[in-house]
Amino acid sequence: MKNFIYTGILLASLVFSLRPHKAQAQDNQFSQFYAAPLFINPAFTGALGYACDDPKSRWRGVANYRRQWSYFNTYAVSVDYLNPARSRDKGLGFGGQVIRDVAKNGFTNTSVAGSAAYITSIDGDWGFNGGVQLGYTMRGFSGGNLTYPDQFNDYGFTNTSTPDNQQSYASKGFVEAAAGVVLYNRNFWVGFAGHHLNRPNQALAEEGSDRISRRFSVHTGYKISFNDQPKSLTRKLDEHSLTPVVQFRHQGSFNQIDLGAYYTKEPLTIGLTYRGLPIKSEDDKLANEALVGVIGLKTMGFRIGYSFDYTLSGLNKSSYKNAHEISLAYQFVSDKCQRRLMRKIACPSF
Repeated sequence: MKNFIYTGILLASLVFSLRPHKAQAQDNQFSQFYAAPLFINPAFTGALGYACDDPKSRWRGVANYRRQWSYFNTYAVSVDYLNPARSRDKGLGFGGQVIRDVAKNGFTNTSVAGSAAYITSIDGDWGFNGGVQLGYTMRGFSGGNLTYPDQFNDYGFTNTSTPDNQQSYASKGFVEAAAGVVLYNRNFWVGFAGHHLNRPNQALAEEGSDRISRRFSVHTGYKISFNDQPKSLTRKLDEHSLTPVVQFRHQGSFNQIDLGAYYTKEPLTIGLTYRGLPIKSEDDKLANEALVGVIGLKTMGFRIGYSFDYTLSGLNKSSYKNAHEISLAYQFVSDKCQRRLMRKIACPSF
C-alpha cells in the first residue's frame, strides 16, 4: 500500500514540476503583485493608502484568485491594520493572510501567516518600513485523483479502484519565517524581502528531506505624476500618473524579472508587464515566460483588478498555457478625513 502512495506522490511531483525553468518547488506568484501586499513583502503590512483619524480607515481587506494553466488554482485572503503613534510620524502595522494552492494532480498547500511592520518617517521626505512574518504551512497529497493499476483490466480502464488507493493521503506541516524592508518617498520606492528564511523541510515522506530554497525579491518603481497630489483626502485630485516598475526574484536556481508600467487616470488603471527578461536559467534557456495585461478600477474604497498572462515559452503549446487572475480589496475612506496619518507608498494598487 505504501508503495502505491509513494509512487503516486512521485508521479504527481513530476507533473507538478513541469513548470518553466525547472522551478524546483518554485513558490506561487501573483501577476498583480502589488495587489497581494503581505505576500510580496511583510513590510507592506499596515501601509495603507488612506489611513486617517477615523479608526475605520485603518483597516484593509484583500482577496486574490489565480488560475494558472489548467492545473493550478491559488486562493489568498489578507487583512491588515495600521496602529499610528500620537506623533503621526511612525506606527505599527499588523496583519494576517491565508493562501491555499490546489493542483489537479492531488497536491495542496495551505499557509497561514501573521505579520507585523514598523513604519516610520525619515527627515520628513522619506519613509521606512521594516516587517517580519511567521507562518505555518500544511502541504498535502491526496491519491484520489490519480490512476492506479487496479483500475485496468483486460478490456481497458474501469474507473474503479480499491478504497485504500482512493483514500491514500500524505501531509507535512512546517513553520516558516520571512522579513522585508521598504524605503520610499513621494514618487520612488524600493523594497527587499526574503521568504523561507529558516528553509523548512517540506518532504511528504516520513524520513525524506526536501528543504525549500529561500526566496529573495527586490521591487522598485517610480511614479511620474501628471498632476500635483495634495495631502487632503477629501479634496484630492484624481490620480493621473505613469509608473514604471521592476521586480527581481531569486529562488534556488530560478531567477526572474518582471518589467512593466502602469498608467492610471482614476478611476481606471491599465498595465503591461513582461515577465522573465533574458536571464539564463540552469538549463541554459532564456527565462521569457509571459506577457501580462492588467486592468483595474478603484471606486468608493474598493479596488478591483483583472489580469491575463499570455505564455510566451514553449509551454504555450500544451494545456500549460495562460493564466487568469482577479483581485479585490477594500479600505474604508471617510469624508471626515482631512490628512493621511502616514506617508503613502507610490507603488501601484495592482
